[in-house]
Amino acid sequence: MRPRLYLSLLTGILLCLAGWTTHAQLQKSAPAPAARAWEYRVLNNPTNSRYIAEKMLNDAGAQGWELVGISGNDCFLKRAK
Repeated sequence: MRPRLYLSLLTGILLCLAGWTTHAQLQKSAPAPAARAWEYRVLNNPTNSRYIAEKMLNDAGAQGWELVGISGNDCFLKRAK
C-alpha cells in the first residue's frame, strides 16, 4: 500500500511540474501586443473664423480624425492607421 501512495504522489508532483513548465514556455513565446500606429494632420485656419474652424473640424471628425491639440491657428489631429 505504501509504495502505491508514494508512486501516486510522485506522479502528481511530476504532472504539476510538467504543467507549470508548459505554462511558462507558452508565456515566454507569446507575441507582444503590437504598438498602435497613428497618422497626424495639422489644420490651419488663417481667417481665424470660428465658423470655418468648426466646419473644418467637423469634416475631419467625420473622416475619423481626433483633435489632440491647438496652438494659435493650428489644430493638431490624429487617427489610427
